Amino acid sequence: MEETVANYLTVIHTAESRQDATTELANIEDMIARNVDALIVQTVDVDALKDDIAKAKEAGVPIFLTSIVPDDISDILGAVVVDLEKVGALDARWIERDAAGADVRVGIVAGAPGAAPDLLVGGFTGALPDNATVVASRPGMFDAAKPGRSPRA
Repeated sequence: MEETVANYLTVIHTAESRQDATTELANIEDMIARNVDALIVQTVDVDALKDDIAKAKEAGVPIFLTSIVPDDISDILGAVVVDLEKVGALDARWIERDAAGADVRVGIVAGAPGAAPDLLVGGFTGALPDNATVVASRPGMFDAAKPGRSPRA
């Protein structure tokens, strides 16, 4: 995205919330203080998203969301979303197909807890066949270099 907008004399400011809703709101407040023209948010917490949207609306800054759409969409510019529960269910169907009726043990390495990963994992576990048992579930935290993680995980 940064490469694309460079051709249009546009500046992008980015912030990392580190999976913390309080930090996410502080980042949004910081962006508003920088007088940005719009916000693109991949929320870390669906419940906290209401405060994020309210803060942007109060400042007159349009907010565009990725992955999650709130119940009331009247206060957002737009969103790009995927039905993450259906994607999780699709993954479970692959387990069902590949297991071919045999008993299988499943380990789940998801993203950080909250928002999108929770929907994906929920759809996955809810659609697993009876012959599949989840034996482990851990957040991957979107960090391949995190200590204790195998580079092949």
